[in-house]
Amino acid sequence: MQNNDKFKLMGAQLPAKTHSYQPVSHAQLIETIEEKLYQRDMVIINERFDSNTFGTQMFGVYTVKHGNQEQNLNIGFRNSYDKSLAVGLVSGATVLVCSNLMFKGDIKIMRKHTNGVFNDLNNIIDIAIDGSMKVFDSIQQDTRRLKEIPMNRQQMAELSGRMFINDDLITATQMGIIKNEILFSDHFRDMTRWDFYNHCTEALKSSHPALAMQSHVNLHEYIMETV
Repeated sequence: MQNNDKFKLMGAQLPAKTHSYQPVSHAQLIETIEEKLYQRDMVIINERFDSNTFGTQMFGVYTVKHGNQEQNLNIGFRNSYDKSLAVGLVSGATVLVCSNLMFKGDIKIMRKHTNGVFNDLNNIIDIAIDGSMKVFDSIQQDTRRLKEIPMNRQQMAELSGRMFINDDLITATQMGIIKNEILFSDHFRDMTRWDFYNHCTEALKSSHPALAMQSHVNLHEYIMETV
């Protein structure tokens, strides 16, 4: 789903409330995040949204004007209308040259779906945003470390094969994208682990909206743990 479909997503039909389930609308989630960023003088400079066919599962990212010439801070969020996903938020960074995403740490999940749902929503958004600067700084440290590690084509092939065959971190389609990026990337040609990381996050752009956030978190953890 393209950014200009944001209002279409916000208008998706909300499921009915029951005695045990209080849905959170995409619109309320989006508007609350925007309001809380505004209250903290955090300026949104880019946004992206994705959803499944019927809009029952969504994934969004706000990139904020805070960072350096290479990366800016971001806030990722998800929601569903079919009870498949709890509302969740995570912070990270957006790589400016290619809009690749980096998410690190635990996804902050809303656990209440009854009368206390909106207090819980406010709490997890506050926690995610207030902790985002610390996460962004940590990602900068990880980036510097990855840039210092050389990685030849054979090593990239072996690690991507492990990610696909042994660890189920990527799909066959994403494996093909990584191969293409290794061979033909326009931006990441220095043969370091940082370049490989971005080959992988380019591939994760094809992730289903229900899986996108967790896939990025898992990738970041895996790449750093296998250094």
